[in-house]
Amino acid sequence: MGPEDLRAACRRIDGRSYPAYKALKGRWELGEVSLCIDRVQGDPFAAPSRLRICVSTGLTGLDADGRCAAEDWLLRRFIRALPGGAGGRA
Repeated sequence: MGPEDLRAACRRIDGRSYPAYKALKGRWELGEVSLCIDRVQGDPFAAPSRLRICVSTGLTGLDADGRCAAEDWLLRRFIRALPGGAGGRA
């Protein structure tokens, strides 16, 4: 499923209750990266949703050490960008 499918799905569930968001679960191909929504939070008190951004190693040109460093850097930047800067559970 591509970017237009994801936009359409988001429009369909906009403003609906938590269970409607389960329709987003799956892999969304967004050009050179994929958004993988592995788990969707079922209600405000449930465990948080889990998602990943998948990038092929061929696209990055990184070896294993470079990949690990890049993942660490991206995660730290992401956590700092979250409200409060602390992030929460990883």
